[in-house]
Amino acid sequence: MKLLVLQKQKRKAQHLYKQHFKPMTSANQSLKARALDALSSEPQDGAVFSILSRSGQFLLLSDAPDDAKGSEFFVEFPTDAETPRSLNLPVAFYSKRRKIFDGTWKTSATLDDETLAPTGPWETLCDDFNDSYAFCERSIPLVGNRRVSRRLFFSYNESLLLLFDEFSGNSADREDAPLWNYQTFFPLDPDVDLLEDPEAREIILRRQIAPIQDVASKSAKQTKKQGKILSEEELLMEELYSADPIESEIFEILARIFPFTLPEWKKDKSQGDLRVRKRPPGLQLTAKREGGVVTSALLVDLNARRASRRCSWRPLTVGENMEAVDEDSAVGRKIQLGREQYVLYASTSPCPEIRSILSRNLLSDFMFGKFTAKIGVDPIVDVELEDE
Repeated sequence: MKLLVLQKQKRKAQHLYKQHFKPMTSANQSLKARALDALSSEPQDGAVFSILSRSGQFLLLSDAPDDAKGSEFFVEFPTDAETPRSLNLPVAFYSKRRKIFDGTWKTSATLDDETLAPTGPWETLCDDFNDSYAFCERSIPLVGNRRVSRRLFFSYNESLLLLFDEFSGNSADREDAPLWNYQTFFPLDPDVDLLEDPEAREIILRRQIAPIQDVASKSAKQTKKQGKILSEEELLMEELYSADPIESEIFEILARIFPFTLPEWKKDKSQGDLRVRKRPPGLQLTAKREGGVVTSALLVDLNARRASRRCSWRPLTVGENMEAVDEDSAVGRKIQLGREQYVLYASTSPCPEIRSILSRNLLSDFMFGKFTAKIGVDPIVDVELEDE
């Protein structure tokens, strides 16, 4: 059984679900409406908004439900007694009351061309919801005594949402190193505009809040008053590619997305990719690997101000007994977002060992933290295994 090592003391306060939401009844309710209807009737002790229903059917990760500046991530699982036919899950994601994801979160994997279908229900391995972050790990068995673990983590103070999948093989897979092919699809709302970086594997999600022509006309009048004469086409091009203040009048930035387990640069060789699909609109994340496991992670930065700042991410060397280990044992990543730096560590071996990352020793199954030159790695969430 997994045990969470909490880094911050919980505060006691009144739960606010029933104050913000009222049960809804409709023949065709949205996922958000169905989830809030179910969750509002369940007793809660904390002051936080994130919650997993007792049946395991609805998961909500949120820093401030229905708040103009808040974010809400809804996932609907089959009930604990159901064995689903696939790994697909209904999902809905809102930021600043704007819908980002909406539809079916599709996930599939093959092992040497064998489709890995579920053989049992989803179960909760570990969860914790407090006033600093929300963490939930759910797992489901697959054919051939294999398993997928899905970790969902939302750090409120850092405005970061992490979706981390780990497909684990059996003992024979760890010896034979078969070929894994993984893909997952996140359905985007049609109104979300995508801005892809031409060189790096990062995508900005934004929403148009004003017609381009209206902003161009407004700016043209201002330019004319200043004595500058530009054609409307020249003005529009200048606004779109040079003037950030004008750009902010046209688009509202909702989030920036990083395929955390893939190389940063598109020119670098990679066993996977993050691609934009137009029909249906969405993001498709893929991974390919020969070994005992395959992992994939999507990091969502919800801090709009950081979207214009420089970012960079890279893999980290994980050490064990003075030697580097590969992905069959552990995964390490670091990302810099502006001035802030964050570190991800996940053990992928059957039994976690004492390992080191950035000079910090860990006996953890999963860790996400902040990195500073003064302190080093400072965990926000640290998941250990309880002694049996």
